[in-house]
Order: sequence, then structure tokens, then C-alpha cells
Amino acid sequence: ARGYLLLQAAAMDSYTLFATAGTIVAGTVTFLILRSGMQKKSGGVSVPKAKPLDVSGSGEDLEEFSYEKLKMYTGEDESKPLLLGAKGRVFDVSPGKDFYGPGGPYAAFAGHDATVALAKMKVDSTLVNVPKPTASLSLSERDILHDWVSKFEQKYK
Repeated sequence: ARGYLLLQAAAMDSYTLFATAGTIVAGTVTFLILRSGMQKKSGGVSVPKAKPLDVSGSGEDLEEFSYEKLKMYTGEDESKPLLLGAKGRVFDVSPGKDFYGPGGPYAAFAGHDATVALAKMKVDSTLVNVPKPTASLSLSERDILHDWVSKFEQKYK
């Protein structure tokens, strides 16, 4: 009878251990799903619907930019705004043309989705327009990206 009780106690401890581990895994998966739900489809970045950006001057609300369309806003054509994509958003960085415009230290970002380059803090043209840009980022890189986007939201309204 004593062996039976010992075995039953060990089984209870295993059950508790697996239940706790299952809860942790489920919570982690839920967190990751919710966090990744903020991503936009690959192939372009979206202007937030709350404040659509009219880059044409025609008064039309432009909701989405493909990578090809975003390339038209590098600052080469001074009649168009200087745009930069980050984390599914498009920012008019025209006031920072000395930084993002042609010849500026961050010109590689203009007219592109710079999500990965900003997160990795590297001015590298191979890190722009990366499909599913946040998928390969570490948590610290995601935090850095969040800081960049917050800065853009405050500075380039």
C-alpha cells in the first residue's frame, strides 16, 4: 500500500508540472499571436486609416502603398513628399530631408519600408523592403523598432 501511495503522489506532481507548463506555453503562444497580429501583409505598408496621407495633392485618401509605389517618394522629385515606411506605417519625413533626402545619412530609408533596418539600427539598403519584416526580429530589436515608430509619430505627424 505504501508503494501505491508514493506512485500516486509522483503522478500528481507530474500532472501539476505538465499543467503548469501547458499554461505557460499557452500564454506565450497567445502573447506572440496577439503581438504578431499588428503586422500588415507583405508587399507594402499601410497608412493608418485614422489619418490617411494624401501625397497626390488631389484630396484622395491613399490607404496602402506597395513597395513600388513607395519608391516614388525618395526625395528625388521635390514636388513629392519624402516618405518612409516602418512597422506597417508610412511617415512623411519631408521636414527631415537633410537626414532622409538624397545625400543624407539615412537616404537609403526614403521611399522604402525601413522596418528591419531601423530595428537593427543599420543603414543598409539590403535591409529595406523585407517581406514579413518583423518575423525575424528579436525582442530587443522589436523594442528598438517601437521606439523609432514612436519617435516618427511624435516628430512627423
